[in-house]
Amino acid sequence: MAHLKTAYTELTDTEYRDLHAVVTEAVAGFAHLYAYGVSKCTFLAGLTGRPIHNLEDLNCPHPTRSITAAGVPCPATSSPNSRARP
Repeated sequence: MAHLKTAYTELTDTEYRDLHAVVTEAVAGFAHLYAYGVSKCTFLAGLTGRPIHNLEDLNCPHPTRSITAAGVPCPATSSPNSRARP
């Protein structure tokens, strides 16, 4: 059982080391980045080296809140650099 824990730890560490490169590449084409909550913004800012706008500060609804087909208005979605959801 100990060898499984060691293998899992090594896999997790390797993937975490790659996280910076993966996330940085994934958001490279966006002028502005958004997250919901201070802790997520802080984590992503440290990871990417870029400012992350907090959706709470923009009075956006919590992401787990049910959204109707018409959508829920959020000031962040009016940004010219944001992508609208289908």
